[in-house]
Amino acid sequence: MDSLTSLTTAQQIILDSASALGCEKVGLLDALGRVLGEDIIAPRANPPWDNSAMDGFAVRWADIHSEHAISKIPELKIIEDVAAGAVAMKSVGPGEAIRIMTGAPMPAGADTVVRVEYTEPSEATVRIMLSEYGQGANIRPKGEDVQEGGLYYCQRDSTPVGGNRHAGDSGEVVCSGASTATRRYSLNR
Repeated sequence: MDSLTSLTTAQQIILDSASALGCEKVGLLDALGRVLGEDIIAPRANPPWDNSAMDGFAVRWADIHSEHAISKIPELKIIEDVAAGAVAMKSVGPGEAIRIMTGAPMPAGADTVVRVEYTEPSEATVRIMLSEYGQGANIRPKGEDVQEGGLYYCQRDSTPVGGNRHAGDSGEVVCSGASTATRRYSLNR
């Protein structure tokens, strides 16, 4: 009876007869479930600008935290409404506020967002009932997720794209502006 091949010898025979699969550049959707052939680098910061983390009012911290605001509830003039995806056309000046939705870029002049739950808005003005956390509250800074030139996916990580990672990772890559990835060929292409 012939002796069995040892595990180590069998592994070496397989490795010696196998060749590494090459790489190809593909669209991001075609890269899902494959192992990357190179790193995916962020072509721009994400988010690409400071933006509101809450629905509320973009204000100047000085207007809601000044000495007079302690004894009197601040009431600011609403000068514009900015939906998510829109950009403010006006700058926030003293005594002014812009109604802002989550994700909208921060308007010039504003340095704080007061969430809508802490306000009493009317058609033309808004009363700030509570100013939470301090200057800069409820603002997501430019590049909070990744800076321009930062690493989104590392090709040394053998986890397939879109699998066993944070669920939002693949979406973040798309949001960054990347449109292709280099993937390793699959056996069944």
